[in-house]
Amino acid sequence: MKAAGSGDGGRPLARQLATVGHLGMIFPVSIAVGTFAGYLLDRRLGSSPWLAAAGFLLGVAAAVREVLRAAARMAEQERERAAGEPEER
Repeated sequence: MKAAGSGDGGRPLARQLATVGHLGMIFPVSIAVGTFAGYLLDRRLGSSPWLAAAGFLLGVAAAVREVLRAAARMAEQERERAAGEPEER
């Protein structure tokens, strides 16, 4: 039986919400930081818009990488949890 306030898989609801919120912030922040850094370099070097575009792409790549890493961590935690519980009949 699950404890009150538990979400899917027995993980506390607050932990699930924190994970979703974290992943939801990774995309816009990574993209904004990459684009802004590229924009600043473009202004300094006069290469507009190439470095801003490259920064945007690097931000997207960083965001995708972090989401994949988080998914792998969550899958590993689920495997560990499933290995420690007896099967339901």
